[in-house]
Amino acid sequence: MSKSIQPFHKPNYSIVLEKANMENDDQEIDPELWLYALLAMTGDKNQKQALVEKISRNTGFPPEKVEIILEALLKTLMEKVRSN
Repeated sequence: MSKSIQPFHKPNYSIVLEKANMENDDQEIDPELWLYALLAMTGDKNQKQALVEKISRNTGFPPEKVEIILEALLKTLMEKVRSN
């Protein structure tokens, strides 16, 4: 009996974003979860552009600066995940 191949289901990253809105300073983020969420959101060109535009609108930073910040955040999260 052969196993059927399961289709890839895109994870629901709204849970990550909900956690980000919590105002509990004592709570640490899960760097691996955030890394995967950001990689998924920035892996697709259109999604990345939409994310950059939304962050730019909400923060007032120009899109070029948002992209630099996202790259630095991804690099930091990758280093954190690798060190665990």
